[in-house]
Parts: sequence; structure tokens; C-alpha cells
Amino acid sequence: MKIDLHVHSRLSKSFEYNHGNLERLVRLGKRRGLDGFALTEHIHAVNFWDMHSWLLDNFEYEDGRYRIDQNFTVLSGAEVTVAERVDFIVVGPLDRLSNLDNAFRPKLSEWNHAPALEFARAAREHGLTLILAHPFRVGKEAAKLDERIFDLVHAVEVNGRDYGGERPVVALAEKHKLPLSGGSDAHFYLQVGIRSTILPGEEVHHDAIRAAFQASRTRVHAKHYARSVVEFCQEVKRVAKWQDTAVEAVA
Repeated sequence: MKIDLHVHSRLSKSFEYNHGNLERLVRLGKRRGLDGFALTEHIHAVNFWDMHSWLLDNFEYEDGRYRIDQNFTVLSGAEVTVAERVDFIVVGPLDRLSNLDNAFRPKLSEWNHAPALEFARAAREHGLTLILAHPFRVGKEAAKLDERIFDLVHAVEVNGRDYGGERPVVALAEKHKLPLSGGSDAHFYLQVGIRSTILPGEEVHHDAIRAAFQASRTRVHAKHYARSVVEFCQEVKRVAKWQDTAVEAVA
């Protein structure tokens, strides 16, 4: 199976959810050979839980999977920023995500950035798959974390924006005897699938992903045009955020 484990449906966490964006991600993901992806919106994005309420009202959801397309699976998940300003991906059923959110006061979705170890322990306690995202991104470096975090994460991510910088990520994973996860970090549909995780099996579901990580049976796939796509999508994101700011200023 080929799964993109880091996908956003909106250009920015300050933007409202638009289902047309998710449909475009699914269509292009299929054309790029994906069997599915994890919808990992920032948990403190605008109306995070309202987005899932709408999806539940409109699509079949079972075992942590939305059936938006008969031949494609959208897994539920989230991206969480901790107190150290490092990001993690959590993937799992919505009830477990909700339990994780509710384990903190204020909730994670209410802009609470919990300490990394406290967050990671809670994520594991609630049965979620935990991935350390883009560990060498400027300002988000995993070096800021307590080394004990590597006993809690299931995998280390090779991110869609890591072109040319993959070796340190691989070395970090090898140092801590952890497998690799591949995710595009798409915020615009054209970026989906430029990085993905290859794992054994015939059906996309959370247990298969976690089992593959625990058995170190994953590989990361990258499209040869990843860098060009990322650079274009980053420009689209900059323009969209500038336009949004300009509209707010006029209003």
C-alpha cells in the first residue's frame, strides 16, 4: 500500500474548511498511485471538530476511515504543535483523537501547546499512532526535545519539503532504531502524494500502519518532481494568505 500520512485540506489553519479542496486531494491522490492518505489538519485549526462533524454527516465512517471514494481511504488524524514548537502527527479513530484532546485543559484544539513528553504519553495512552514530523525544519527542530521522546514515537517523518535534506532524517531514525514515515505535508492539492509511505498489506487502516511501523516494514517513496511542486505550492499559499489578510484589513 502507498499512503500519504501528512495531508491538510486547507492552505492555512486560519482558513475555513472547504470540501472541494478535499475532493481535489482525493482525485489527484488516486492519479498519483495512492491507496489513501491521512487527513491531518492542525488540531488548533479553525473549526477542527466542526469539519469532522460535517464529514460524519455526509460520508460513511468506520474504523477511523472516511469512505469519500469507493477506491480510496481517508484516515482521520491531526497535526499537533507542542510547547517546544515541534510538530507531531497523530493518526487514529476520531474517538481516540477526541479523548486525547479532552485529556488537556484547556483542550489541545483550544490552542493549548502541551509539553512534548506529556502530549506523547497521552497520545500513546489513547492508542494513537505517533509520528515526529519534519524533525529538522527551521524553528521546529527535534533537537529541542527530551531524548525520551524517541521511546514514544512510532516513526520519524521524511517530509515533502525535505528534498536534499533526507540524510539527517534517515540518520536520526537509525540512531533511535525507528522506521521512516513519508508525508507530503500538502496544504494545496497539487502537493499530495509527492512523499508517501509504502507498507505491506491490502487494506488501508490504522492497525496495519502501526503494525508496519512496529515491525520496521515501511519505506518512503518520493516523486521526482517534488521540489518543483513544493516551491509552486508555497507561492500559492503565500499569495492566498496575503489576499486573506488584505480582505480582513479592508473589512
